[in-house]
Amino acid sequence: MKESIQSEVFEYTTPICDITWTVTDSVREICGYSCFKAIGEYHGRTWEAWFTPEIPFSDGPWQLTGLPGLIVKAEDKEQLFCFTLKGFNYSPVRSDWAGKGKKTTRQGFLKLKKKDFQNSGAMANALLGTNGTFDIKKKAVFLETDF
Repeated sequence: MKESIQSEVFEYTTPICDITWTVTDSVREICGYSCFKAIGEYHGRTWEAWFTPEIPFSDGPWQLTGLPGLIVKAEDKEQLFCFTLKGFNYSPVRSDWAGKGKKTTRQGFLKLKKKDFQNSGAMANALLGTNGTFDIKKKAVFLETDF
């Protein structure tokens, strides 16, 4: 897994977790594909996923996987995060989007990300050359809540 904080890239491995999905009888069309609804829990969030057996890959956005077809839309129960397929583009070149990142662990990265959020007021002062006081009341919201 590769993720970034500011312009710094971090790399860590995380096992692909088996998500226990419950497939419902709801059907809808997304991007021209007939899709089926499934509900599952992953890293502290309940996800509603729409998958299509017409594309027989057991994969999806972010770390969501494990259904009998490509997940083309996924949204968490609180509607804070939503991934939706917009289309496909062919690229003959596979790219490593950010080169090699600093090695860390999943928990280490998430803790750094939280610290970065908490220090955002001080960073704003440094960038702007100011000495303002920031009262950050909003809680950081992350895809994963179990760290």
